[in-house]
Amino acid sequence: MNPYLYNPAYAGVEGHSVFYGLYQQQWSGINGAPTTMHGSFHAPLPGGIGIGFSGYNIEQGGLLSTTAGKASVSYLLTLDLKHNIRFGLSVGGGSQMLDYGDLDDPFDPAYANIADNSAFGLADFGLTYHAGHFNFGFSIPNLISYDKFIDNDSSNPIRIKPLDNLMLQTYFRGHLSDNIAIEPHLVYRYNNYGTSQLEGTLLLHLFHVIWVSGTYREDMNIVGTAGVKLKGRFGLGYSYETGNLNIMNDLGPSHEIHLGIHLGKRKPHAKHTSSFINSKRPEKEEKEEEVDTVVIEKIDTVIIERTDTIALDKPWQLDDTRGEVLKTTENGDEQKAIVVQHASQDGTIEEAITWVPADESWEMIGDQTKEIRTNPEGNTEIGVQYVKTNKEGQSDSLVIWEPTMSKEAIDSIIDRATIKPEIEKQPIEEVIPEVEEVIPEVEEVIPEVEEVVKGNHLLELPAGVYLIAGVFEIYENANKFSDQLFLEGYHEALVGFVSEKGYYYVVIYRSDNLTQVKSKLLRENKKKDMDEIWIKILKVNNQ
Repeated sequence: MNPYLYNPAYAGVEGHSVFYGLYQQQWSGINGAPTTMHGSFHAPLPGGIGIGFSGYNIEQGGLLSTTAGKASVSYLLTLDLKHNIRFGLSVGGGSQMLDYGDLDDPFDPAYANIADNSAFGLADFGLTYHAGHFNFGFSIPNLISYDKFIDNDSSNPIRIKPLDNLMLQTYFRGHLSDNIAIEPHLVYRYNNYGTSQLEGTLLLHLFHVIWVSGTYREDMNIVGTAGVKLKGRFGLGYSYETGNLNIMNDLGPSHEIHLGIHLGKRKPHAKHTSSFINSKRPEKEEKEEEVDTVVIEKIDTVIIERTDTIALDKPWQLDDTRGEVLKTTENGDEQKAIVVQHASQDGTIEEAITWVPADESWEMIGDQTKEIRTNPEGNTEIGVQYVKTNKEGQSDSLVIWEPTMSKEAIDSIIDRATIKPEIEKQPIEEVIPEVEEVIPEVEEVIPEVEEVVKGNHLLELPAGVYLIAGVFEIYENANKFSDQLFLEGYHEALVGFVSEKGYYYVVIYRSDNLTQVKSKLLRENKKKDMDEIWIKILKVNNQ
């Protein structure tokens, strides 16, 4: 349920702030066998950072009590839209308390070692790789060396070093249908001075409400687990472990109860997420929202490599001298202009303009000098950090990169974008006969039709009528072409994927109305370098 327990790189992986609690009773056939109570919390922060905290207490027969805690930090490195790497590190400490009154031999050197080392440090490191629903992890549970009595007949302890204990794990979640998911796990624990162990688990999520699993640990025991989940926010599990099959009558079974709770809503800044509690396949609306988020990020932050940084003496500030500037897009959406400006030492005014949805609130974070870069085409761009709040009250922080221009150039852009319908009235009346003459040409446009099976890719295109500008096998090439179109004024350009074909499509316009797309095609064909775009009708079969 909670991979953060064995690898700190998983801190924040749920996409929510989450609390987990655990209670374990080992070897119930033995009086005074160890009992463990464990609690943990972890959450994602902006910028790919994750944090975590955990603590535990182990009681062993009333003789020895161990209490410890640690804090973790993780970092998510996004390689592309599908591949991610996480790093995690934990540090902490704990103490041991020994009840000498119940010891048979208080002078045993092992007890003396505990007394001399009642306080101890903790540190662990983890690394994970994620490709879609595939996960692979590597962790070092003990970064701090410690002494351990391996042979009870010897008073000389063995020094356990970090690489003497290692853990490898991998798992994959595959959805057999919208209501059933299968999840095989494989774990290998390496112990230089003890017994290395291989463990395999097969788990089923049934209707994302019930789960069941079976586990076998090499040369040790069999574990059965079952649990329930409610609304993708609450999970409760029970584990029954037979104990070593050769001596299970002496040891007795072990029992464990595990509780998980998502606290609050999913964090909008969480990039890659994998949640046991919410194991559903992403809904269509959620997937489209993820695609929109990725498109905004890749346009604004990651595609154009920074080649130069220019230091400025004057800060960039919001320019509100024009008042509220509104325009209506071809889709009928209303947008407003945000203009920032900077006065150079020679008195020249530089400005940058960003068009954002009119029903959202965009606030510039601070008015200090912003970061400037020169893109590979030699154009200067400014990166401004905003906090945007949509009409539902949800907020997000992002950086928008826009080319810098003169005040006159910005005025010209605003004039063209906000031209009144009556200004265009006379020219429109004059060309009505010509429009009537080309109607047959609109009808003669033959769209490309494809019927495909719905895939699970993050950028999977839904059914619709698309105006396609290019097709690519490699995402990075499609991404760069989409950015180029964006800078040329195609602000609706995005990259979509069709799993059955295995190609990335650069889309400049989408509609459910074929006639609208045909009209858009004829208008765009008249522009320079846009005579090779075409229409694709995508029919998606969910089966």
